[in-house]
Amino acid sequence: TKEVAVSEYKVKSAGPYQMQCGSFRTQKQAEVLKATIAFTGIEADIRQTQGKTGTWYKVILGPYPRKRLAEQDKHKLSRNQVNHSQIWGWR
Repeated sequence: TKEVAVSEYKVKSAGPYQMQCGSFRTQKQAEVLKATIAFTGIEADIRQTQGKTGTWYKVILGPYPRKRLAEQDKHKLSRNQVNHSQIWGWR
């Protein structure tokens, strides 16, 4: 007769998540992608950031509480020819 010690396992959420669908030098390019995304039924935001090479306009979706939800939207965008989206932690 032997005993096995079992400890509790807790799942920690790494969320929230965001998805970046594009990064552009002009706001007009970002607005075009935002409109394309709107036709799929998803609302996007444009975030202006300053980088080493100047101003960038990033098209962002989120926050998503779970990565699975972001992946679902990513697949929906891919089916509508919006590719190259990336998912990472909310900043």
